[in-house]
Amino acid sequence: MRLLAAEVLKLRTTWGFWVYLAMLLVLTALVVVGTIGSGIGAFDDRSWRDLLQAPLIGFAFPLLVGSVVVTSEFRHGTIGQSLLVTPRRPVLLAAKLAVAGLVGLVFAVLSFALMLAIALPWLGAKDVVVGLGDPVVRETALVVTIAFL
Repeated sequence: MRLLAAEVLKLRTTWGFWVYLAMLLVLTALVVVGTIGSGIGAFDDRSWRDLLQAPLIGFAFPLLVGSVVVTSEFRHGTIGQSLLVTPRRPVLLAAKLAVAGLVGLVFAVLSFALMLAIALPWLGAKDVVVGLGDPVVRETALVVTIAFL
């Protein structure tokens, strides 16, 4: 547990993590605004499915964070200290993998939540009825989460 906590601390105290998160959220917002704003004609089920998949545009950001989790140790020369604390490399890599997976999960949830936070009020103002209980929403949320992991 302490190794996981150390990996989370390393990640959240670097500026790259926050920049990638901000870029993901801005890109998601732009895609949602562009999809709804450019809608010509009626908003139908196909448009709703396309909108639900908007967070997938940023699937590369968790990939970048995952690569930074592993490579930053070498860049900053701290791999020696990490291996002194945990001399078993598989354990160290497993901790890094777990933290990278957690970051992917957090990025997926935040991106999907931002998409819903922008889309639902906007579509409600346009008198478009969309259901959050629809199986398409759950399926797309699952796909987004898997893609970000």
